[in-house]
Amino acid sequence: MSLIQGTGGGLGGAGAPGGALGNFYSHLLDQSLKFNDSSNPLLKRTPASQGSLTTFTFSFWYKRCTFGTYQEVLHVYPGSGERSQILFMNDDTLKVELEAANTNHFITNMEFRDSSAWYNVVVTFDSTNGTEANRVKIYVNGVDQSDTANGGDGFSTANYPSQNATSGFNTTSQHEISTYDETDYHLDGYLAEVNFIDGTALTAASFGETKDGIWIPIDTSGLTFGTNGFHLTFKDDVVSEGFNSVTWRGTGAANSISGLGFQPDFVWIKDRTDAVVNYLTDSVRGADKEYYSDGGTNGNTDNALAEYTDTNTLTTFDADGFTVGTSTGTNGSADDMVAWCWEAGGPTPSQTYTVKVVSDSGNKYRFDDFGTSAVTLNLQEGGTYTFDQSDYSNTGHPLRFSTTSNGTHGGGSEYTTGVTTTGTPGSAGAKTVITVASGAPTLYYYCTQHSGMGGQANTNSTYGSTNFDGNILSTVSANTSKGFSIVNWTYSTSADNLVGHGLDSAPTFMILKSRTNVFNFDVYHSGLSAATKRLILNHNSAEQTGFFDTAPTSTVFEYNVSALNNGDNTMAYCWHDVSGYSKFGSFTGNGGSQEITVGFEPALVVIKRRDATSNWHVFDNTRNPANPRSSALNWDRTAAEATNAGMTFSSTGFNDNGWISDSGQEILYMAWADTREAAFFKDVSSNGNHWTPVNLDYRDSVPDTPTNNFCTFNKSAVDSSIGVTLSKGNLSVTPDASGGFEAAVASFTLPRTGKWYWEYRTGAGGSSIYGRPSIITVDEYLTQTSNAGEISGGSSASNPNGVLFTANDGGKRINNSDSSHGSAVSAGDIIGNAYNADTGQWYIYINNSIQASGAAISESIKGNLTGKDVYILHERYNGNGVDMYNFGQDSSFGGLVATANANADGNGYGSFAYAPPSGYLALCSQNLPNPAITDGTDHFEALKYNGNSSTQSISSLNFSPDFVWTKRRSASASHYLSDSVRGGHKVLFSEQDQGEYDSASNDDGVESFDSNGFTLKNGTYVNDYNASGSTYIAWNWLAGTAFSNSAGANGASIASSGQANTTAGFSIVSYTGTGSAGTIKHGLSVAPEFIMLKNRDASDAWRVYHSSVSTSDDKYLVLSGTNGLISGGSDKWNGQPTSTVFGVAGSDDSVNASGEDYISYIFHSVEGYSKVGSYIGNGNANGVFVHTGFRPAWVMIKQTSASGQWWGILDNARDPGNLMQQRLWANASDAESAYSTDEYDFLSNGFKLKGSYASINASGATYVYLAFAQSPFKFANAR
Repeated sequence: MSLIQGTGGGLGGAGAPGGALGNFYSHLLDQSLKFNDSSNPLLKRTPASQGSLTTFTFSFWYKRCTFGTYQEVLHVYPGSGERSQILFMNDDTLKVELEAANTNHFITNMEFRDSSAWYNVVVTFDSTNGTEANRVKIYVNGVDQSDTANGGDGFSTANYPSQNATSGFNTTSQHEISTYDETDYHLDGYLAEVNFIDGTALTAASFGETKDGIWIPIDTSGLTFGTNGFHLTFKDDVVSEGFNSVTWRGTGAANSISGLGFQPDFVWIKDRTDAVVNYLTDSVRGADKEYYSDGGTNGNTDNALAEYTDTNTLTTFDADGFTVGTSTGTNGSADDMVAWCWEAGGPTPSQTYTVKVVSDSGNKYRFDDFGTSAVTLNLQEGGTYTFDQSDYSNTGHPLRFSTTSNGTHGGGSEYTTGVTTTGTPGSAGAKTVITVASGAPTLYYYCTQHSGMGGQANTNSTYGSTNFDGNILSTVSANTSKGFSIVNWTYSTSADNLVGHGLDSAPTFMILKSRTNVFNFDVYHSGLSAATKRLILNHNSAEQTGFFDTAPTSTVFEYNVSALNNGDNTMAYCWHDVSGYSKFGSFTGNGGSQEITVGFEPALVVIKRRDATSNWHVFDNTRNPANPRSSALNWDRTAAEATNAGMTFSSTGFNDNGWISDSGQEILYMAWADTREAAFFKDVSSNGNHWTPVNLDYRDSVPDTPTNNFCTFNKSAVDSSIGVTLSKGNLSVTPDASGGFEAAVASFTLPRTGKWYWEYRTGAGGSSIYGRPSIITVDEYLTQTSNAGEISGGSSASNPNGVLFTANDGGKRINNSDSSHGSAVSAGDIIGNAYNADTGQWYIYINNSIQASGAAISESIKGNLTGKDVYILHERYNGNGVDMYNFGQDSSFGGLVATANANADGNGYGSFAYAPPSGYLALCSQNLPNPAITDGTDHFEALKYNGNSSTQSISSLNFSPDFVWTKRRSASASHYLSDSVRGGHKVLFSEQDQGEYDSASNDDGVESFDSNGFTLKNGTYVNDYNASGSTYIAWNWLAGTAFSNSAGANGASIASSGQANTTAGFSIVSYTGTGSAGTIKHGLSVAPEFIMLKNRDASDAWRVYHSSVSTSDDKYLVLSGTNGLISGGSDKWNGQPTSTVFGVAGSDDSVNASGEDYISYIFHSVEGYSKVGSYIGNGNANGVFVHTGFRPAWVMIKQTSASGQWWGILDNARDPGNLMQQRLWANASDAESAYSTDEYDFLSNGFKLKGSYASINASGATYVYLAFAQSPFKFANAR
């Protein structure tokens, strides 16, 4: 489905909470392609000619959904062991294999385990390069992975190719996306903006750029793609006109096939894999009625079987396609199928009949001057019919409808449903109009004034309306703009059969067949040697004498067959040339290449020789999206698809390349145009190197992109102890069979402001609906000791900060208490969710009907939700159904709904089953509020440096730092904490209790705080911070504006001074103790949540306030020790911090000794930049996911439940990938060491615990953390 772009202010424009995102991204991407590995989806293409085997560049964007499995991105197997592939490994690293299997390959150290945002990967191969290290480059989010000095994470395996070595890519073997030889290793995620450059080695800068520290896509349309190059944007235009074709892989079970762009009226299905008949079904006869164009046996039969009724072949014609049943011929399990589909009159035809009153054994109504009066009409349900009574003969004869024969004269009443009347019969403009309702009864038209004038009007669910153009009544469904009609009539042996076809030009191609008799499909074509000639569709014979006495006219055709019986039901499919759309012509073969001009680029071409025996050969651009169109099927044979030399399509016609047309042969052709502006499998470069989709259709083309990231469920937040499985783009939630509580967590939190909308389609669970949509504050979710996030049953579910809708009974649960809230739902119902973050009110809709008379389900706890980070959860308690969500990216709910709707939000984003309530928006990055800080490195950054035992300036920061914390990595040494408030050379040590070390005389530590870094000296203790040959890390913060506050001012009883960065929520505060409990101005505008405080003059331990655990004045942590939370002793604090002050007790020298100087580093959370929080560990290797709302750059964690655990610090400078292994401890001088197993992942929206170390994830233990961002989630790349 196409992403509906924003209105008014453009993308993210005026009125959008997120502001003008279009101004942030230089190039907006429209769509991605969603791959669900359980469906075995893939794209494939075989190049017609060899490209460069030594040089190429491949770039793609990918949002992962599943971890721990092999997933092929691009694969080719030329044979003889020369496999080339780019794939994610089962340990989530990326492997690039370029020559013979496992000979020249690369495996990244980076592990790709982020399911909430997008990666960009660029692979460059140039074996002609004289420098070995430059022959292969792999970039992730713009970073060269081999450049470990500048953010690259390196490789675990790097086997560079020899010079001029060749790759399997660009050979003439089949290339595949999302599969290994079409059998395994399918992608599970979203793929976007795929570029392949044949013959040129480019860098990542050709595909993206860095803006505010974030890697974003750029326009690549100007690149030179080379012979086999391609550009896949996966944009799909679902609106097509007249003709379209579709492929699918059979399932053996009822299967909805969509993506046509219209409701088809004529569907021609052929099994490509097996020798099965051609099935022809149309909307005039009904979905269960079928023909076989090959005769119904092995093809080339002298006669074709009569119409057959089968309810398992094609079951319905749908708004965007059709549904096939269990028949092996149309839906054989694992068989590849194709359908060619045409649109005739469709579900809502419009027809006007001219009414006259004639004398025919009394006055009678006559229509369109047909020779018979009071005829029986066929009216189509959904059709609109105008009966024009302007002719003077209608005077005094108003035409009306009744359900009773002869209307009011027969004792009935007037039928008025859908009926309007205008004017006075016999006067200009007089008419009766009826729109036939679905399920309308059989009607009778009659004159209100005179008995016996009318007749019957059948109202049919099958399509077609009465046509009066010939001498025999016909039922016609016609698409006059596209020159196609379907005609049904009753054959007559008493007169010539002149049949009205409903078109406005003479047909140039017709297929005719008796419904009741075993008889041939007769074919008329304007290119036959005479109008009286025919071809036989079910036979390969040459033209022969036919049953057409004259050529068709603009209104009728004549068809007289002695073999047919009077009363035989007979069908005709009629086409005529339409400029730019269809062409039915002929040419004489020349034995070689010959371009046949039709005036458009064909989507379907059928060829038949007329002067000698030959089959009906069929080629299309759906089975072969790129030239040559070598997959041949036959309309007259049951044979499976075969490969031949094929033909080529061009922008103006086709070329059969001489494989079918020897010199002098007379060839007929039928050609229809591709009316789609875009298709997801099409190469949008000028090369036209299109791909063939398998188990993918237009519904998999979704608006979730790197420039508009949509909410899904978060794979990283699925605890392995909770047996829930995510699939279908992490939008489907399936529980295991064990029962009990199971939950999935969304990748977005609900923003703290604005109105937000999402949908959930219920799945069955036994006899009940067990899926339960829920919301809960993030803090509540992270600090539950069991069944994290559970709101449903059990004592552990007492929860004043969450609410769920119990869909099975239409109830709600808050704080372990149940009450009613609307109706129970059934399987397949769609629950709309509208959340007003400004008021904390969550409203429930069922199939667009608001529940509980419009009351909010969260009304009683709305005050607990405002101003909080709130999770969307989906709970399941028992049951085995599959529940499907739509956050705006897929209103087909993973194909469960036949047609994807296009109900966008008020900013023009998303596609919902129902229109969101006014003002409510989709959960996508375009709509998210703009963060105060876009680039985290403007306020905090971690820098690595190497010591030199001399004066050196450490630069490259985006700011002048005010707080610098350095640590030697390669050997044991103290932490050095310096700040601009105390000044240069004044050092504190986070692992020690000792007071401030003034190193000016020894020339140690930071000498100056510079405009973009700091300067170090080489003093007495230089080994701690600048030793030659040693490696170091520096953590740097910007404090900003200086302030000074006297005692008694601004609600503070103790004088203070310092610097405050109100934007980033950080201040440095210096004060002198009074010995009496007091308050101190902190310079921020929000209450602090984390305070590190140190007595500068004495050997006192560091005191730490953390809002999650320091809930009373006696509760604190010790930065320089391994203590857990300390409480019950002397007070350290004097009340909870406010937006202006924090308080210190008067009875403790570590915080407020009279006359002693103190320094404090003070922080509060800033959305998208910093987070002060807590969580409870689960002791599981698949541990807790902690949502921060940003891509972390630095995290410090401490267990508070017990003593003996250290303050662990991780950062993105020492571990540039997602995997965090290099640990330092704030309370220890130890050298840096690596975890023996994976313990942390830094991700785009938080961090994930991967181990069970007591210092980070002991079961049931409480942990506190302080975290700072690299970039906010709104813009973040995947880690």
